[in-house]
Formats: sequence, structure tokens, C-alpha cells
Amino acid sequence: MKNNIVLPIGYELRETRPEDYTYIQSHVFNILEEYGLTPEPNGVDDDLKHIAEVYKGGLFKVVCYDAKIIATFGLYRISNETAEIRKMYLDQDHRGKGIGLFMMEYLESAAREIGVKRLQLETASTMIEAISLYQKLGYIEQQEGLHTCRCDIVMMKVIAE
Repeated sequence: MKNNIVLPIGYELRETRPEDYTYIQSHVFNILEEYGLTPEPNGVDDDLKHIAEVYKGGLFKVVCYDAKIIATFGLYRISNETAEIRKMYLDQDHRGKGIGLFMMEYLESAAREIGVKRLQLETASTMIEAISLYQKLGYIEQQEGLHTCRCDIVMMKVIAE
């Protein structure tokens, strides 16, 4: 997979493992709460209990630092041509180092490889840094398409014709 951005030294990208699921859920919930958002373990966040099954046809990866998961991100296949970026969360201590940019470029490259032409995502207006990154990468706010109660912004980008 072609990815022009590399992780800083000391960071590792890897597949998720079933033994990671509990930690991943805690990681995501902590970051949601940091932004004033409510985790929904039996609702929209139920996918974190069944990552391998839910993200089949897409991907779900983690970034580690000193063998500890510090970031998560997933690509959920909606249709042959559309996928959704999900569960992209990065620990506060590791922000501003290019890891978010790496994850986005990785997702776009992986999506192209499986024939996806459009990527969409949902986010909350409190996640200012993430929204800024998405805008810099060409994601455009959409007027419809919200499925998640805690999100108030939908963004989309055409990545292939």
C-alpha cells in the first residue's frame, strides 16, 4: 500500500487482536469523554466488541507506542463504492506529531485498493482538531447522512473517479 506519510520513530501500526478489544473500548470512551461526548457501549459503540466481524471487508488498525495502543482507526464498507471512516481516536499526548495525517492517508490508500471511490465520516463539532485535518485533506461537509446521535457533522471526499 502506497503511503507517503510515515509514522514517527517509535510508533508501530498493527492489526487489532481480540485481546485488544477491551482496551480499545476504554481508549475510545476516554477520548469521547474528553470531548464531552457520551460513549454508547450498547449502541453505536457496540462494534468495538466485535471488531473483526464488523470491519470485515474494510479494516481496523491500531497505532502503538512502547507497545501501548495510542490510536485506533477503522474503515467500514457501506457499499461497493463508499466506505466510512470510523473510530479514529488518538491519545492527547500523541497529537500534533503527524499520526492523524498518517492514519487518514493510510485509510485513503487502503480504500482505493479495495475499489472505494468515496469516503465519508461523522464527527462532532467539539473535535476541532480532527475537523481541521479533514478539511485540509479535502473533506467537505454534507447536509445529510447523520446516523450517530453524538455527531453533528458529516463529511465526504471523492478519492477516485
